[in-house]
Amino acid sequence: PQDSMELVRCIGALLHYIIKHQPTGLNLDGADTRVPVLAVKTFGLEGMLQVDYNVFKSLQIFKTELHPSVYKAGGSKEGLSLFSVANKTKSKIGNKLLKLWFLRPSNDKQE
Repeated sequence: PQDSMELVRCIGALLHYIIKHQPTGLNLDGADTRVPVLAVKTFGLEGMLQVDYNVFKSLQIFKTELHPSVYKAGGSKEGLSLFSVANKTKSKIGNKLLKLWFLRPSNDKQE
C-alpha cells in the first residue's frame, strides 16, 4: 500500500494543509503545546475486529449523558459504560488512545 501513488498524493496534500494552516505543528488537547509531524504511519484493517453501532450500543461500550452542570449547558460527558469503568488514564491523550483501542479492537490475542 505504501507504493500507491494515490496514497502518496493524499499524504502530501494532508501534510501541505497542516504546514500551511499550522506551521509550528499540530495543536494537542487545545493547549499551547505544538508537536511537529515527524512521520506518517499506515495501518490496515485486516487485523481488526469489525464492530458495528448496534454492538457498541447493546454492550454499552460507550454511553453519553447530558452534563448536569449549569455552566456546561448542552454539554455531554461519558456515562456509566464499559469504557468509563476501564478508563483509568490520567491525560487526554491517554483517554483518546484508549477510546481508539475500544473503537478498533484487534483480532491478535498477543496485543
